[in-house]
Amino acid sequence: MDMFTPEEIRALRKELALSGSEFAKLLGVGENTVRRWELGDRHPRWEMMKRMNELRDEHRANGKEARRKAAVAK
Repeated sequence: MDMFTPEEIRALRKELALSGSEFAKLLGVGENTVRRWELGDRHPRWEMMKRMNELRDEHRANGKEARRKAAVAK
């Protein structure tokens, strides 16, 4: 499992095209918590790191599947 730096947390949120509030809601934490993670003031607990890894992997897998379907459709 990957550990996320503050920059990687912000990059993941942006990759998912989510606001801080939306990302927080998806993870079940407060918006201020996400802000603190992104600033490096606090670090996510193991459970949140695991969930962020799952979200990233699901998002990337769905993107690959969509690209594969588009290529087959051509």
